[in-house]
Amino acid sequence: MRKQLVLIFFIPAGALAQKFSADRPDEIAKPNPFTNIYFADNNNYKQIESVCTIAKNRYNNFKSDTLSIDFYNKGGLKVKSLRYDNNRMSTTSQFKYDAGGKLLSWQSFEKQSSTLTLYKYNQKGQLMETHKYNISNKNLKADTTEASRMLFKYNGDKLVQISNNSLGSDITEKFLYQQNRLVSTTGGYVSKEFFYHNNDKPAGIHEYMGGVADSTRIMGLEKLLYNSKGLLISDSVLTSSNFKTNSWQVIEYTYNDKDILAAMSSRYNDFYRRVSFKYSDGKMQEVDLETNGNSGFLRFIINHKIAEYYTFPIQYKEQFGNDRHGNRTFKKVLVNNELFSEVNYLIKYKN
Repeated sequence: MRKQLVLIFFIPAGALAQKFSADRPDEIAKPNPFTNIYFADNNNYKQIESVCTIAKNRYNNFKSDTLSIDFYNKGGLKVKSLRYDNNRMSTTSQFKYDAGGKLLSWQSFEKQSSTLTLYKYNQKGQLMETHKYNISNKNLKADTTEASRMLFKYNGDKLVQISNNSLGSDITEKFLYQQNRLVSTTGGYVSKEFFYHNNDKPAGIHEYMGGVADSTRIMGLEKLLYNSKGLLISDSVLTSSNFKTNSWQVIEYTYNDKDILAAMSSRYNDFYRRVSFKYSDGKMQEVDLETNGNSGFLRFIINHKIAEYYTFPIQYKEQFGNDRHGNRTFKKVLVNNELFSEVNYLIKYKN
């Protein structure tokens, strides 16, 4: 199975507040309690005019490094974003919406060039097309070329096809359903088959290299188990590189009395990672982690630079802070009780 190596070291507030594509059925079919709770954006952007994200870290001698400034309209939608590189503004992005809040365009400017992505919807509000253009403004002349396009097809409320030519050739992925459940995805670079328990929860996923489910090109196997409440408690993955050794990556989840994720553990061969979560008013307050390595097969990815300063096993902690409005204001990372990095979110509120 392909691992989603999510860099969680710097997650700007609002980074996941907006979506710029249709939800892929194969991504939402499988439950992921960690992603759902850890990356949840609970900020109230209707209150917020702008958020300036500033990072400090040990490997940069805790020098303040501005990452971004994001601006929001009265509806809480991001309308402008400034990105920085070494405290110098590198990219400006602008977002436009219709009266209902659906994204119509996203344009990013960088020096003498820009990219423009346009979005089209049907009468139901379903995303039907995206078109991305590269625009060069050299010698006072604008040169526009279409870089990619994506077309979406639906059957009622279900997405059944995505056509994508972003790599120069058309790739058409198809999503097949049976008894209202996704059973396969084909046509892309990776194909998948889904299997279910009697309670309609996914029981297993098989991944194949290429556009068809060919058993001779299998990439990975995944097994999913649930408790009596239907909450995911075990997620086991075996990749093709580990078929001979039968080395499974095993992730286990436990929950508190409110059915919110309380702990997560992952193990792969001799590596382990144990993570616990603490909340305040339903929002993430602290993450505590014990691990003896930084293998990419372990869920909850930590900054790879930690290995340059510490010898494993380590004690790792993340602390989060919110202001009186409940909006996130900082994230700190401590390793063996020493500050390793800090991200501050400077919020300016609307009048």
